[in-house]
Amino acid sequence: AEDTGRIVKNPLRTVKLPKIPKKEPNALDAAQRARLVSFLEVAAPSPVNLGIRLALFTGMREGEICGLQWKNVDLESGTIKIRTVIGRDGGKTYEKEPKTGGSRRDVPISASLADALRARRAESARERMEAGLPFSNDLYVLGKVDGSNLAPHALWEAWKVIAASLGLVGTQGKHTFATAAISEGVDVKSVSSILGHTNAAMTLNIYASADPDAKRRAAETVSEAMERKPEGAQIIRLKTGTDDK
Repeated sequence: AEDTGRIVKNPLRTVKLPKIPKKEPNALDAAQRARLVSFLEVAAPSPVNLGIRLALFTGMREGEICGLQWKNVDLESGTIKIRTVIGRDGGKTYEKEPKTGGSRRDVPISASLADALRARRAESARERMEAGLPFSNDLYVLGKVDGSNLAPHALWEAWKVIAASLGLVGTQGKHTFATAAISEGVDVKSVSSILGHTNAAMTLNIYASADPDAKRRAAETVSEAMERKPEGAQIIRLKTGTDDK
């Protein structure tokens, strides 16, 4: 309105929005990650436990995990395609596309996660057969026998119960994945691409300083580099007084 001359001055020009406090990443540390993985290795292969595996090993969000369909799982190449997401409107859920171009992405998976997905696929096919229903690649990976999706909030509530029972403090799968990846030296660009961030700077701003152990290792590495003497270096003795000593 100001640009077109309908008002003399924009009344909102001097308005300042309050600063939103920055939330620290809520990630599991190494000991808690080991405890959770040990639990998953012995726990029953349920949809919820597979959902936790997907969050932990890929950094996928709840809506992406619940929206994952078999047609977007390539077990041969070890790749998951994020193409559908389950959203929530009040008490109802609905399918939608990823919100940004970066969110629509391909995520590599490990051999162990591929094995867990194969087991889930076989179990899902068996359950559908017992119910007299054909198996389809359009079915949700964590879906119910009738073909409906698992609700993201139901997955989240189930995870909170498991986390509490194991005494785990960090609760965000994507935070745990990103923090572990960066602390182990995975390049930030790859982590950013896997998580669906718009750029690597966003990933760095959130996760680069999230691991206190990584910061200590960085300090020790720099200290070692500073104190390391190059081969063939000569030691220079400094004079400390006026008597040439």
